[in-house]
Amino acid sequence: MQGNKTTFIKGNTFYKEYTKNEFIFLKMLHGETGLPINLEIVDEKQFITMPKGHVISIDTIEKSKRNSISLRNIIAKNIPFILKQIALLNQLGIYYSDCLQFLLYNNRLYLIDMDTAFFTKINIV
Repeated sequence: MQGNKTTFIKGNTFYKEYTKNEFIFLKMLHGETGLPINLEIVDEKQFITMPKGHVISIDTIEKSKRNSISLRNIIAKNIPFILKQIALLNQLGIYYSDCLQFLLYNNRLYLIDMDTAFFTKINIV
């Protein structure tokens, strides 16, 4: 993952520098999907933690490898789960307008990286 937040992996855990909204949104979303999201203090800094997996995003997959059969199969198998997560964001009132980033963990693609997300109300006319 690229960006301006400190990230690292220790053992089987991925650590990302804490931001309040991102932690709340990840907890809300993945409280429903079952992906463990927690907080941990390391060197007096707070980090969001989640299981270590493979990050699938435009930042992490080389352009020449984005159309590989194996990646296409992983995405195709996860489309219903991806759509469920996006629908859940809408139900929770979370607006997310960044490139989607997923954590491949236990053969499921979990939506992660909610730095730019925020609460909103969509008015339906």
